[in-house]
Amino acid sequence: MNPFHLEPHRTSGLALEDIVLGGNDALVSNVALVAAVSAATGDARIVLAAGLASAIAGAASMGVSAYLAATSEFDAYHKERAREIREVEETPEAERQEIRDIYTAKGFTGKDLDRAVEIITSNKERWVNVMMMEELGFTQKVVKPPLGVGVTVTVAFLIASIIPVGPFAIWDVDTGLPIALVLTAMGLIFLGAYKGKFSHRSTVRTSLEMLILGVVAAAVAYWIGEIFGV
Repeated sequence: MNPFHLEPHRTSGLALEDIVLGGNDALVSNVALVAAVSAATGDARIVLAAGLASAIAGAASMGVSAYLAATSEFDAYHKERAREIREVEETPEAERQEIRDIYTAKGFTGKDLDRAVEIITSNKERWVNVMMMEELGFTQKVVKPPLGVGVTVTVAFLIASIIPVGPFAIWDVDTGLPIALVLTAMGLIFLGAYKGKFSHRSTVRTSLEMLILGVVAAAVAYWIGEIFGV
């Protein structure tokens, strides 16, 4: 692989990251909600109504927040990229010297340094990509389409919300809550494994982290529901 090939590209991990974000938040927040409402009311219809309302409101909130965050990153990336393109076009020698300085700091010397500078600056898009990454610290992660991010997070939240909320559409609280807890635990383990995959961490560790978070949230919420139960 050419070490100077730095063309931007998306990876599947970026989509997974958005799915895990929406799915994890939906599982944790909704299992906590259904646990609390179950303990407080003991009525599956109330739990279902509260869960559906939470799912819709949460999906909208998460989707908008993800969209706005992605928009800020997207705009910042392209603003800086436009500036780098302009500088490469208007002051190429100064920008070429910056490339030389960057690779000198990496340990390149002599002919290797000259060759590195030649390869990078022979293609304007590659040149700009290197400057974006090495000088400004941007990676292609921040150029995800904001609308795509918002939609992905929203859909992931809605789908994941079915897991802790859905059982109450079929069973009463005594049956529905244990089923919701088990299904949610399975969902958290599954998402944790995917999180480990795209973050290059142990899938066992990330699965346990997400499972523990969900268990704690549900336990605390259930306890609060018991305190304020009617």
